[in-house]
Amino acid sequence: MVGTTQKEEELIRENINKWAPYVNLNFEFVADPKDADVRVEVDPYSEEGYAWIGTENTLHPDAKAHVTIGTNASPEHIADTVMHEWGHVLGLKHEHEHPYRNLDDPDLEDTPPLPDDGSFTLSPYDNDSIMHYTFETDSDGESVFRPKTISEEDKKFVSTLYPPFTKKLPNLASNHPLQNPAT
Repeated sequence: MVGTTQKEEELIRENINKWAPYVNLNFEFVADPKDADVRVEVDPYSEEGYAWIGTENTLHPDAKAHVTIGTNASPEHIADTVMHEWGHVLGLKHEHEHPYRNLDDPDLEDTPPLPDDGSFTLSPYDNDSIMHYTFETDSDGESVFRPKTISEEDKKFVSTLYPPFTKKLPNLASNHPLQNPAT
C-alpha cells in the first residue's frame, strides 16, 4: 500500500480480508508495490474510492495504483469504501446498474442498466449489496452516508466466481497396482 499510515493500513487490510472467507484466493500484502498484483493507494483529501474491475489492472502501467481509497472520512465510511472497491477488484460491477433493479427509482433515472445479453454473469438483484450505491440526501440536499457491509447475496455470488478447489484423485484403471495391491 502506498501513502498509508499504520492505522489506515490496518483498516484497509481488515476490510479487504472480509472477502477472504467467500473466495478461493489468498490475499497477501507485500511491502514493495512492484511485487503486488494489485496496488492500493490512499487519497487523504477525498472520501471516495476507485478501483479497476477484475483483471483490468493488468492493462495499466506498473507504477500506477489499481485501487484508490479516500481516507478523508470516518472509519466506517473508509471500511465501506474498501469493501466496495475490493468487490471491483474481484470483478463485481455496481449493483445499482443491475438490469433488474428497481427501474422506478428516480435516483437511478440517469444510470443506464447493464445489458442482460449474456455478456455478464448476473446474480439476483440485491439492494443490500456492498456494490449498490446509496442515494440518500438530508434536508439540505447533502448526500448521506449509510454504511453497508458485504451482503449475504454478495457472499453467495462471489463464492460462485471463485469456487473452492477440490482435489480429485486420478481415475486409475482397475488393474493399476494402487487399485489392486495383490497384483
